[in-house]
Amino acid sequence: MRVGSSVFGRRAYVAPFILSILLLASCGGDDSLVGQDRPDGEDTPAARNYEARADAFRLYYRERVERVLLSYNRFAAVGDSVAAASINKQAIARSGNTFEVVPGPNDNNSIGQAAFDAYHAYKALGGRPLALTCIRLFEGLAFIEGVSGHPGLTCREALPGWTLTMDGVNSTVTRVKNGAPVAPAVLYPPELEQEILSTFYDGIVVTYREDPSEYYFNFKAVDELEQFAITFVFSGLPDFLRISDCCSSWMVSKLGPWAGAFWGNHNSRDNFPDLALGFLAARECAADPDADEDLRLAAQRAAEAGARIGDSIMAHGGALMTVDEHHDYDVLVPSGQVRPDGATEWQDLGSMASCQMAYLAQALSSGGLSWPPPPVPLPGALETMYLYELMRSLGICFPLPVRYCGCIDDAYLGKTWGEALEMELFGVLWYKLAEFISQLDPDLFPSLLGGMMDDFKEMQLAVVAICYYAQISGEPEVYESALESLANLIGLQRILACLVYDILDDPELSRALVEAAARGGMDDPLESLRRGGEEMLYLAAVFSKMFGLEAPEEDLLGFAPAESQNDWIEAQLDRGDTSPWPLLSDEEIRSRIEARLEHKEPWIQERYLERFGETGLPVRRAGDGYEAIGPDGEWGPAENPRHEWFGGFKLFFELPLCIFDPSTLDCTWAAMGCFRA
Repeated sequence: MRVGSSVFGRRAYVAPFILSILLLASCGGDDSLVGQDRPDGEDTPAARNYEARADAFRLYYRERVERVLLSYNRFAAVGDSVAAASINKQAIARSGNTFEVVPGPNDNNSIGQAAFDAYHAYKALGGRPLALTCIRLFEGLAFIEGVSGHPGLTCREALPGWTLTMDGVNSTVTRVKNGAPVAPAVLYPPELEQEILSTFYDGIVVTYREDPSEYYFNFKAVDELEQFAITFVFSGLPDFLRISDCCSSWMVSKLGPWAGAFWGNHNSRDNFPDLALGFLAARECAADPDADEDLRLAAQRAAEAGARIGDSIMAHGGALMTVDEHHDYDVLVPSGQVRPDGATEWQDLGSMASCQMAYLAQALSSGGLSWPPPPVPLPGALETMYLYELMRSLGICFPLPVRYCGCIDDAYLGKTWGEALEMELFGVLWYKLAEFISQLDPDLFPSLLGGMMDDFKEMQLAVVAICYYAQISGEPEVYESALESLANLIGLQRILACLVYDILDDPELSRALVEAAARGGMDDPLESLRRGGEEMLYLAAVFSKMFGLEAPEEDLLGFAPAESQNDWIEAQLDRGDTSPWPLLSDEEIRSRIEARLEHKEPWIQERYLERFGETGLPVRRAGDGYEAIGPDGEWGPAENPRHEWFGGFKLFFELPLCIFDPSTLDCTWAAMGCFRA
């Protein structure tokens, strides 16, 4: 079967029992007798679990995986022909066999998780398309570490600063900056570049606009009208472009082979567990004797980059360092310490704020994490930060001692997460008290709950990464300790999800939440809460199954989220030709900007009014097109987009279960494909 076709239709969804019948008929062999032992005599739950095979086949049969990879490499893997970043936010235009992709800007991204998942897909399914995808992602991870020119720094996102054209019609790759050809910063074997071109770009031409200084003041002026008018237009070239008003800018690299590239500087610790998971996958792959040789070499480069990141965090007392908007490029500071506008944050973004992340940094470093775990610094400990902020508000300013972590499960105020599960306040379990508070103050609870959900996801992924590290590094005591912490965090996560559903089941409280959201100009929060609760239970179930913990089968939702993700990525292959957007009048432009400004902080409103006044605009109609304020403050032409959005996906998130827990997902049938006789 050729890539692009489908035995089961575009959605490729068939009930497991039907798949079982079809596969037993088409694949043959001794497995065709349900319940019979394998020919080698093995008789295990995994060997006999045909439902696990059918589920895995429905999601990951070879031809479908190749379609997903085709779409992913064309529309989500950006940067260079070999080294590919994953920004997870693209604008795509199509005209026949010609495509244009404009990536970013975005916030925390998931290239690490994507690399981890793709590598485990490669282990489960094999095949050169998966090997090439892993090569691109591992080289992309190395690019993320190397782009700043400061060894050991991470970034939220990165682009090389050129326009890249992958021409699968004429078998050429070109890179252009300011109208002139440029050479790649890192050279790869020409035959590897050509293999990637022929595998993923045969018969099409894709142009990637990867210079934010080019597309910000031209394309983004209309594509993201409100964000351009309120944030992007207040940029500071030649040093940086604004991405957000609080948390990140595109810094122009001024060191190393990638000088002139762009990278998101306030590399939040929120993004760190994801990146670490990818670097650890590279570490395993580099030592995998069954992996393709060029894949092992790419993995080795990524693994070395990951070790430099871990070493940098430990050398700087437990903080991710960066270059900010207010110092010379050779000065490193903790990430997110001072906002792009110059305001000092009460808590920086880069200092490790949980012991789970702090020990993950130790594991990623060249020294690794062994048993017993050593004390590691926690400069962003929340109790320390709150105390310091309180003292500062009282006019008392002196540095507080840095807290140190003693075990992987350490939480706050001397408690572990295991102890937090049973913690009581005034004789009442804390989560029962939280439910009571939600009834007293509906305005407060959704934002607090949302913040807690985000924090738990990040800590949970950090512990998942430590469990994985311990497995591939042969550290059984570290594994048992991390697994205990993961079980505790999953327990807390399920409690939070139950709180969500308790709120949704209470008519009076639900109504109060809707009214509170309306007063703040927000959308109905109930659907968002429902999705959040469902996602928490789903993540908890997947991670539980990965490491042998119990999880209710119903929390896996029949792997409907995985089906939806595959559908969304595959659908990009069938995207039709795109047309220019309807033109906006100046009045419509003004109305949209003012509606967004209304909910922004006062200083952002004042900045806009000071520059553009009550009647001025940073974007305006010009005949059959637009003009926008450029980086020099002068008006210049701005294009009307014809692009459609693509992003918000996870690549093969559930597929590692085929390696970690084949009794839940068993990829042996999926690896066969559709036409094995």
